[in-house]
Amino acid sequence: MARGQIPVTDIVRAGVAPAAQTDADATNDHYFINADGLTVSALTITIPAGVTRVCGPFRVATFKQNASYHVYLDPSVSTTLKFRAYRLPEP
Repeated sequence: MARGQIPVTDIVRAGVAPAAQTDADATNDHYFINADGLTVSALTITIPAGVTRVCGPFRVATFKQNASYHVYLDPSVSTTLKFRAYRLPEP
């Protein structure tokens, strides 16, 4: 099955509401769309149960994983992990 997309919310000076959460799917994995860059090896981030983490930034030049500028996320659990993605556009 295809990876599930995590929608990206642009951060603006006037503020933005929290992005919608995407439930983790350890079977099909996920991606979000970056801008441009090159392919890199995997980065592992460990998030303990019951803890919230803000991770990044994921520089485009470093974390592009295909020609469509996707960044892949491969969770080890389903539904108990939630994702939100934000982007800070250039002024």
